[in-house]
Amino acid sequence: MKKLKHLHIRSYEGCYVPEGNLLDYNSFNLHKLETFSCLYVSSSERLEEIAKKIPNIRQLEIKVSAFTTKVSLDSLNQLESLKVSTTNQFRNEVEYCFPSTLKKLTLELLGLPWSKISLIEELPNLEVLKLLWRSFKGKRWDMKEGGFRKLESCGWNPWTSWSG
Repeated sequence: MKKLKHLHIRSYEGCYVPEGNLLDYNSFNLHKLETFSCLYVSSSERLEEIAKKIPNIRQLEIKVSAFTTKVSLDSLNQLESLKVSTTNQFRNEVEYCFPSTLKKLTLELLGLPWSKISLIEELPNLEVLKLLWRSFKGKRWDMKEGGFRKLESCGWNPWTSWSG
């Protein structure tokens, strides 16, 4: 496992990392891991714990459970590509912290209010933004002047937002 660079798991909920001794620092060392899809995030604390084990990750896909209140990835300073979705589209609002190194961001089923788009607008290196099925909630997106400085491509489908 210490030499593992790419980990791709395909299932509805993704890869669930169990609690306990598996996350002991010496037994769970994935410092060479560059891509990981799909990690199931069951709580904010678990995500922070796992993030410490994958400091050099460049591409990450995560599914957030209904119990997570904060997704803080700003410590992953090598992360360039991120896809975030949820296992339950009708959930409480989650606080997100994205690393400034992100170049590509894909969001799906998060139901964020459009006021949270400012967190994404300020990402200095963001080149590609994909807003998929119900990534935001509401009818109005107000952009700030000077936002999305490096954005080259932005894609969304008609169901990106809903008024629910």
